[in-house]
Amino acid sequence: MSSYPQTWRSLRDEEYRHLYSSDIGTGLAFQIRMLREKNGWTQEQLAQLTNKKQETISQWEDPNYGSYTLNSLKSLAEAFDVALLVEFVSYAELVRRNTTRTPQRLAPLSFTEEDRFHNAAGNVRSAVTFDLSYPPMIDLATTIARQPPLPIGDTSPPSVRPLRPNYVVHAQQSTRGR
Repeated sequence: MSSYPQTWRSLRDEEYRHLYSSDIGTGLAFQIRMLREKNGWTQEQLAQLTNKKQETISQWEDPNYGSYTLNSLKSLAEAFDVALLVEFVSYAELVRRNTTRTPQRLAPLSFTEEDRFHNAAGNVRSAVTFDLSYPPMIDLATTIARQPPLPIGDTSPPSVRPLRPNYVVHAQQSTRGR
């Protein structure tokens, strides 16, 4: 894996930059395989969950394939019980993500696994989770800004006060709870 500065220098070449940003299939293929193996599934079992043939799963796990559709990705996300995020990002963000990949980020927790954590934590709406493999971790200013003001005379530190009850804060994003 190249370092951030090396990769950034290479991106100054326009042809390299376009090739670098178009190599989406390799990462997806590895993610699909890692998630499948994490769940202990064969390609046939994943095929049944996605209403596809085993041969299709084999294609999706081939780093040279690269012809995924949004519908196939949504089907995989549903089978793995994870969220699908498709977005346009800056090159700096793309390089940062590519140079800080970890097995944990390639095979994220399913909702069920995350829910167990939140239930163990007690109050889902005041849980704060940190992905320690994610270098910037969390924008603390956002977290602090979303905390309710201290009542007069309350001297408890901010770290032990609950967040406003309609927010769930994650390391990579903050979203309004339902």
